[in-house]
Amino acid sequence: MPNLSKLLTMLSTKAAAGWKNPKLWRIGLFGLCGLGLLGLIWQVRSVLMPFYLAFFLAYIFSPAVGFLHRQHLPRGVAIVIVYCGFAAAVTILVVFGLPEVFKETNKFAESLPRYAVEAQTTVEHLNQHYRRGLPPAVLKAIDTNLGAGEAWLSGTLQDVIAWFISLVAALPLLVLAPILSIYLLLDWERLKSGLKQAVPRRVRGNLIHLAQEINFVLRKFIRGHLTVATIVGGLIGVGMQLIGMDYALLIGIISGLFDLIPYFGPIIGAIPAVGLAILKSPAMALRVALVIFVVQQVESNLIHPKIVGESVGLHPFLVVFVLLAGAKLCGFWGMLLAVPVAGVIRVGLSYIYLKLV
Repeated sequence: MPNLSKLLTMLSTKAAAGWKNPKLWRIGLFGLCGLGLLGLIWQVRSVLMPFYLAFFLAYIFSPAVGFLHRQHLPRGVAIVIVYCGFAAAVTILVVFGLPEVFKETNKFAESLPRYAVEAQTTVEHLNQHYRRGLPPAVLKAIDTNLGAGEAWLSGTLQDVIAWFISLVAALPLLVLAPILSIYLLLDWERLKSGLKQAVPRRVRGNLIHLAQEINFVLRKFIRGHLTVATIVGGLIGVGMQLIGMDYALLIGIISGLFDLIPYFGPIIGAIPAVGLAILKSPAMALRVALVIFVVQQVESNLIHPKIVGESVGLHPFLVVFVLLAGAKLCGFWGMLLAVPVAGVIRVGLSYIYLKLV
């Protein structure tokens, strides 16, 4: 009992000292404020898209602005030059590319009922041809899986249409993004300095070094993959035009977008192109598949190693795992962001491991 009494007295003394410790009060206060801020962000998450896009633009353009600023140009002038170049590129794309995209989209929409009839006829023909002699159990399994495939395709199309409608509805908000990014770029160095000062001095050096490594991985991945996807989309679009395939521009854009997803992206992007070509003729489908195969070989053996390299340092086995996990958790966006997020986690864990060992 005396030992228990001493223990209780010691614990109560430490608890009283803890309540009087201003450091613990500060930690608790910051923790509560952090939880409150996260709750507020969650409540207003539907209007945060322009802020995400603004930060992304500022992050992408900050190296160019910093370079011009180091050439003794005022920061404001450097931002104006960078954004004028960006606006000129977007204007050229809109003036010369958007009308063609709309033209091909309208053409595809007008032809969609005909493609649907042709696809249904093809499926019925294959169905009648291959059903002969198959056991009833196999036929039942085929019908079940075909029904599941149709349901999945219908759901996917509905999700894509809903996403597109939400994107169009959010366009007025997205116009704010470039304006907000200008404000961020004007105060970019001040923001970085403020973040450094907010970190405790005893761990500041380590965290700055870790942030620099993460920044290197992210910049190399984002710029590299955007460049590679643009080249791949352009090559496939030109290839479709050369072989006489319809919707060459749309196919190039779709292939470029899906090429942002490692491993699975080229396959997913090739499916609609080959599917459309089959409806035209088997020979055209073969030519389309050959063009995509050649471009993907050029990308994997020449373009990708030269521009991107091993930017995130992940084993292919792990890349496939994080892609599947990202798709399971967050769908298309999960596949798109899985690899860079995994790369950041890898850098963080490697740094912690080196510090602990």
